[in-house]
Amino acid sequence: MENRKAAARRRYRQMEQIMTYGILASAGLFLIYLIAAGNGVVWLSAITAILTLVASAAGIVFLYMTGELMRKRSLWMTAALGSIIAVLLVSMLLHYPAPKPFTPDSGTSGSSQQAGDMDAVG
Repeated sequence: MENRKAAARRRYRQMEQIMTYGILASAGLFLIYLIAAGNGVVWLSAITAILTLVASAAGIVFLYMTGELMRKRSLWMTAALGSIIAVLLVSMLLHYPAPKPFTPDSGTSGSSQQAGDMDAVG
């Protein structure tokens, strides 16, 4: 009986370590997405957004399939993966970060300032 408990603890620690690496990888992909979107590299931001979403969703599905999704000891993994998905979706819906961020001296964002320049010319 004692060997079964020790084996179960080892398996949980191993799963916890794998999930920690997965969460860190998803967070790293999200940071690459933010940098790519902020610099206007559309193809890289699209690829990293898709990979971040798939990796985080796969982690949640894995937790569900193992029965650890809502357990108290594994709730931090569920919260971490869920928050990465939520932050990514909000960032994509609000188009943040924009390639031309707000600058204090102009008072407007870069895209609306360009539109104003077009009106002055034509």
